[in-house]
Amino acid sequence: MVIWTILIAIIAIPLLAQAFAKNSKEQANSRSQAEAPEASARQAEPPVSEQSEAAIETEAVPTPVEEAPAPVETAYGQTPAAHAQPNSRQLFVDTLLKIGCQYEIDNDGRILFAYQGERFVVGASNDHAYVSIWDYCWKSVELDDIDEIARLRKTINEANLNCSVKTVFTIDNEGNTMDVHCHTIILFIPEIPHIEDYMRLELNEFFRAHLTVETELSKLREKESQLDT
Repeated sequence: MVIWTILIAIIAIPLLAQAFAKNSKEQANSRSQAEAPEASARQAEPPVSEQSEAAIETEAVPTPVEEAPAPVETAYGQTPAAHAQPNSRQLFVDTLLKIGCQYEIDNDGRILFAYQGERFVVGASNDHAYVSIWDYCWKSVELDDIDEIARLRKTINEANLNCSVKTVFTIDNEGNTMDVHCHTIILFIPEIPHIEDYMRLELNEFFRAHLTVETELSKLREKESQLDT
């Protein structure tokens, strides 16, 4: 038995070695055949040149250049200078004379004038485009009249809601009165068309504020009297 076993082993070993070698060769051939198409495909791809890469980049879009706006002409056909002084003070006093109002200058440099029987005080400068107009103490109420003081406060609020001119009050403890004033700040430059009419319009707003206050006071007194009866 031992001899037969040895003989079988001697015969089988070379056969097994030959079969193993054949199998390894077939596997190697299969791998080489599979890699061949991939290599061919890689060789077929053309190389990307620097010029083609540059062509892929997005071309820059030029920024449009805005044209400077045309100069704006004023109401009198003149183009205003960039930093020209408005000369509002001189323009204001010149316009006062044109509408028939005489004026005077007080010690503080304020312009004083009368219009429609009411006296106005104006602060103006040639360096600024706006002027400040006051109508001082056009109405007064005794502080002891508590009911009228209460009514007046309500009517002042109503006037401020409906008029461009602002109505305010101050308390004069020495005179024992509540004093009512009106005030406005307006643009006053040469570019305003029909400036005389513009000035009249703004001054008339003071009288509209007066009328609103007096009308509302009358309504409140009448309403209170009806409640008392």
